[in-house]
Amino acid sequence: MHKPVGQTIIQLEGVTYSHPDSKGMKSQSTLKNIDLEIAEGEIVSIIGPSGSGKSTLLRLLNRMYDPDGGFIKYRGKPLSEYPVLNLRREILLVNQEPFIAPGTIADNLRMADKEKIFTDDEMHYVLASVNLEDKELKLDSQRLSVGEKHRLTLARAFLLKPKVLLLDEPASSLDLQRARGVVDTVGSLHEKLNITIIMVTHRFRLARRLGGVVALLVDGVIMEKALSDEFFNAPKTDEARRFLEGQEEDT
Repeated sequence: MHKPVGQTIIQLEGVTYSHPDSKGMKSQSTLKNIDLEIAEGEIVSIIGPSGSGKSTLLRLLNRMYDPDGGFIKYRGKPLSEYPVLNLRREILLVNQEPFIAPGTIADNLRMADKEKIFTDDEMHYVLASVNLEDKELKLDSQRLSVGEKHRLTLARAFLLKPKVLLLDEPASSLDLQRARGVVDTVGSLHEKLNITIIMVTHRFRLARRLGGVVALLVDGVIMEKALSDEFFNAPKTDEARRFLEGQEEDT
């Protein structure tokens, strides 16, 4: 079910980007004339073949990269008008592999902001939000399973209370069952906090499970954007039909 969403929070218009080569020269365009609007409180899954520019697009949204052309706005203002650190706290990127440092669960949660003191109650709350309520704060984080480490990474992110959460292949290293668990956790957090979630994945069944809106990116171009049920049950473009037909059953 697609929940009602708010006003546009992120807008891309005519965005292009090319990765520099080893000599610093721009190569062939990775992203080509991207137009995309994302509403506040919306879930958007960006899917497509490997090398289509999905992760690059994600990194443009919090200024890990800057576009070569076009513009990106956040809450109606160009990204360049925001201090970068503040922007990256509000539009928070969670990378593909969970970074878990040696130490306890509490040590890892405190890494969210080393200048802020988080109470035990705050840390217990975010752990419960990601279904880790049975884990003690003093537990050695290295004793967690891979799936639990992914969820701990999400808990740390939510301590910062971002407005937009960017997820880059959040379950790529997990088998399908554990990957579904991570995606279900993301969906649960969205239900509780109603933040905007933008997830990149090559596993289209995870995008279908998460729901919301799906955007198909192929060769740097958005070929189709639609509600999840519409996209998977009645794709409108040949590119979407070919992409879905070409996926393996267990991906």
